Amino acid sequence: MSKYLTLITKSTTPLKKSFTNSNLRFGTLRAFRVGSLDDVATLPGDSMFNLRTLLTTAASALVLLCGSAVQARTLVLEGSEATTFHGAQPGGVEYTTQLISFLREGSPKPVAAFSTTGTTMASAPAGSVVYLNDLSTLSIADYSAVYILSPFSCCDDNRTGAAVYGAQISAFYAAGGSVAIQDYQGRDWSFVDPILNTPTAGAVQGYNTGFGGATCTDNEIVNADGLLKGFTQPPPLGCWGHQAYSNDYFGALGFISLVDSAAGDYDFSSFGSKGGSMLLALGGALGTPGCTDPRGCSTIPEPASLALVSLSVLGAGIAGRRRGLRVVAGK
Repeated sequence: MSKYLTLITKSTTPLKKSFTNSNLRFGTLRAFRVGSLDDVATLPGDSMFNLRTLLTTAASALVLLCGSAVQARTLVLEGSEATTFHGAQPGGVEYTTQLISFLREGSPKPVAAFSTTGTTMASAPAGSVVYLNDLSTLSIADYSAVYILSPFSCCDDNRTGAAVYGAQISAFYAAGGSVAIQDYQGRDWSFVDPILNTPTAGAVQGYNTGFGGATCTDNEIVNADGLLKGFTQPPPLGCWGHQAYSNDYFGALGFISLVDSAAGDYDFSSFGSKGGSMLLALGGALGTPGCTDPRGCSTIPEPASLALVSLSVLGAGIAGRRRGLRVVAGK
C-alpha cells in the first residue's frame, strides 16, 4: 500500500505531486476546496487530533532536543596554579570557582582532580571536585572533567604521572569528558589528543620550559572570550602565571585564548603577531569564540540538523494554518 497525504485547502485548483526524502516516501499530494477552516489531521490507525496539538507536540520535541544536549568535550591548557598554590586568597578563590564551573559545563557531575601528592584546591566549591591519585576507573559516567594538578601545588604539569593513565584519560576525553592541564609546559601529551604532540620549540614559554619568558607574573589579562565564559580579572596574587603559549601556534590548532599574557612578558614574534595566552581552550561550546558564561551556555544540541528539521515542520504547520489547511493522512 502506498501512503499519502491529502491536503484540503480553500484553493479550487487540484494539485498532485509526488515527493520523497532520504528516509520516507510520501505517495500523492492532493488539494481540494473545503468550507471548514478547522485543522484536522487523520493518521494511520484512525487517530484524530487537532493540528494545533500536532504543532504543540512538535514544539515540545524541539525543546527537549535543545535541552538534552550531549556534553561537548573541551581541552584546557593552563599556565597557572592559581587554583592551588595561590588559591586560598581573594582572587584565587574566585578564579577557582570560575574554572571549576567552566570545566563542568553545567553538568551536575564533579571534576576529577588528579593529584598524586595530596595537592588540593583550597577554595573549590563543596561537592564540585573529587580528588583521585589513581585514574584506572576514570569514567564519563562519574565525572564531567579531569583536571591534572601540578604536584605539590606548583611548577610542574605532572605529565609523568598522567601518562601512567594515558589510555584512561584518552578514553574519557573521547567519550566527551573535558581535560585540563595545570602548569602545561609543552612536551608530548598526545596520549590525550594527537593535537598535543610536542609543540614547536618556543611555542610554550615560562617556568620549566627552557625557552625563556616570565616565570612568575601578575600581568595576565582576561580577554573578551574569557569574560563571556564567566571569568573575571583577578587582582594580583603574587604570581598568577607561570607559562604562556603562542596564540599564532595554538590558534592554528583551533585553540582560543581566554586569558592573554602581557606584551613584554614573553616573545612569540617568531610565530606571528598575536602574542601569548595563559589559558587556552579547544573544542566544545567552551572552546568556541563568542559563547557566553558556561553556566548559561555550556552545550550545543546534537544533532543540529534535527533541530532544523523540527523548525521546518513548525514553520510549515503555521503557514498551513494561516491558509485554513486541513491535513488527512492515510494508506
